[in-house]
Order: sequence, then structure tokens, then C-alpha cells
Amino acid sequence: MSATLARRALLPLLAPLAAAALAAPTTLLGGCRRPPPVTPPPPAPTIRDSGGVGARTFDRLRELAGNWLAGELPVTFEVISPGNVMVQRGGFFVVWHPDGNSVAATVFADEGYRVQMRTTRIADEPSGELVLELATVDTGNIVPDEPIARALTMTVAAGGGQITQRWSFGQSFDAPPREIVLSRMEVRPAQAPPTPPSPSPSSPPPGG
Repeated sequence: MSATLARRALLPLLAPLAAAALAAPTTLLGGCRRPPPVTPPPPAPTIRDSGGVGARTFDRLRELAGNWLAGELPVTFEVISPGNVMVQRGGFFVVWHPDGNSVAATVFADEGYRVQMRTTRIADEPSGELVLELATVDTGNIVPDEPIARALTMTVAAGGGQITQRWSFGQSFDAPPREIVLSRMEVRPAQAPPTPPSPSPSSPPPGG
């Protein structure tokens, strides 16, 4: 048998071996693919504690219910659902509620985004002021590079007649803060209609 005939006879046997050799790198590379990222478990739920600092602080916040003024802007605090949630309307729409041993606030901004905030510090100052420091823990419906609310410090004056809210914005708190001072509106009692004078004994009877 000539060499040419021998090569022709070996070609059908070598073709499957060549195909397997070409497929081997692909198989090896497929086996080296990175596994998909592991999704972290959600945070554990907070536990309601009616005697905890979150509940006690929210009890004090409920005393803010009523009408306020921030300059000329009317602001209202309203307790709803029944007593477990307080809504702030005016400037921002904010939903306040106790959250375990903290107080949470969900802010719905006029721009359309929302942020979930939670207290990082609650303090009863010696002066009688109540101070709440909150940080953003979750955001939604945002636009990239939008200066959304990142932190809030709220101070309730002793006696509850004034509230100062200092909002911080920006990705790295680089936007100028915004301070809002709210004063409680005085509620004037409704005046009763004047009482007509009683007739004196010397006055003649009506129609006389």
C-alpha cells in the first residue's frame, strides 16, 4: 500500500479525534465560569416594643399633631391609623412611625423620589429639647446624580411650640442643607355670641 493510500485510510479515524481536541478548550473554559453573585439575605425584621425608646419617642411626636407655619407655608401633623402613624404635610410629605427601638420616616419629595429614613440617635436634652437624628437607609424612584435627602436632624423645643428640621442632601452631603423652622399656630377659642342685656326692673315690658 502506498503512502497516499495509507493517509486516505487514516483520515476517517483522525477526524473525530480532531473535533474532540477542538472542543476540549471550550469545555474547560465553561467549567471555569464564575458562579452568579449570591443575593444577601434581607435584614431581620424589627421587633415591636411598646415600652422601648422608639415607641416612647413616637408618643411624644404624636403631641405635635396640629397646624404649624414654616414662614408663610402651612404645615400639618396628623395622627392616623389609629395612632400608629403620623403624617406631615407641607414642603415634604412624610410618614412617621415607630420601628422597633427607633423611629422611621418615609419621605415623598415633590421631585418624585422617596427615601426611607431611620433614627441613628434619639436624645432628651437637659434643656428639655427632643432631638432625633435620622439617616437614609433606602431610596427609590430616583434620578442619577439627583441631590436626594440623605439625613435629617429634627429638634422639638421644650414645650413643643417650635420644631427645627435640618435636611442634608447630595450623594456625599455635598448639597447645601435646608433648615425649616416651624412654629405652632395659635388656636383661638371660638367666641360666643354676645348675651343680650337683661331688662331692668324699671323697664316696661315688651309691647307695653
